[in-house]
Amino acid sequence: MNNNIQTRKRKHPSRRQYFRQLRSTSQKRLIQTLLWIMLLFLLTCVSSLEQFLTHQTLSFTFNRNPNFLEFFNIDFRITHQKWIIIKLGHFTGFAILYFLLWKWNRKPGISLIAATILAILTEVLQLYFSRDGRLLDIGIDFAGIMLSFLVIKNFHNAKSNSREKSPSHSS
Repeated sequence: MNNNIQTRKRKHPSRRQYFRQLRSTSQKRLIQTLLWIMLLFLLTCVSSLEQFLTHQTLSFTFNRNPNFLEFFNIDFRITHQKWIIIKLGHFTGFAILYFLLWKWNRKPGISLIAATILAILTEVLQLYFSRDGRLLDIGIDFAGIMLSFLVIKNFHNAKSNSREKSPSHSS
């Protein structure tokens, strides 16, 4: 046998390297998602979001007996200067949450359900921290979730349609 025979170098990583890299990427995405959820819960539980936004002060007040009827109070009035920013925060925060959940698990239905459950949970939890948990805010959260869902769905549909029309995939 000739010892000078060179072994072929692989152009692609081995299966083991591929799965190790995939697992590492998945773990990073999970950590990103969990950090975002923690931030949402922190913002949910802070006693005064306006105080946090204007003075960067965190305080927490736990209420063992919240008034659950406030949850169903539908009030579209702008109650303070930061109201629109806070509602945009709801919308954006949950749009990002859906995207991170989907990026982590690549399952749109599960991501949609998980993001919606977290939206409901954060609003109910606000009642326990002397905040205004509202059904209206769940609607705003869900609108952000659905926008993210639809953008991703349309992006993937457009991507798969362009693949089908490309000359390399035609028969």
